[in-house]
Amino acid sequence: MTDDQSAENALKSIDNARAAGDRFSRDTWSYDLPYSLFAAALVGGLGLSGPLNLIVPILAGGALVGLAWGWAQKHGVWISGTTPRRARWVAAGLGIVIAVLAAVAVVARFEGGGVVFSLAVAIAAFVAALVGSRWWRKVYRREMGLSA
Repeated sequence: MTDDQSAENALKSIDNARAAGDRFSRDTWSYDLPYSLFAAALVGGLGLSGPLNLIVPILAGGALVGLAWGWAQKHGVWISGTTPRRARWVAAGLGIVIAVLAAVAVVARFEGGGVVFSLAVAIAAFVAALVGSRWWRKVYRREMGLSA
């Protein structure tokens, strides 16, 4: 293979990655809303009394995996939340917020927070996941050089 062919293949690879990223980041509400709902169920479920505090988060976690897998199958590319560089920080921040809310739900369960408190934490998780997902996608598109 000549240097020209290598350069041409590298450019094609970059173009293919951008096209895949563009396909991945279109029609995002059909991903972001279920993602936020499943994240809310996972976090809120941790505050419920047993055995629901195990069943609901496990089912929600499975639904999140299924959603990500299905999205990747539909669009032909798996995009990690940790790349590109600036989008990584959005994903990390969202992860921290969700982890804190999950911890609050667990502590509240032991302190007698009840279903109403679990619902409040789940609503907070839904909002955080939706805002974080939309923000991540915006940063991702900007970093990949895709139209906003």
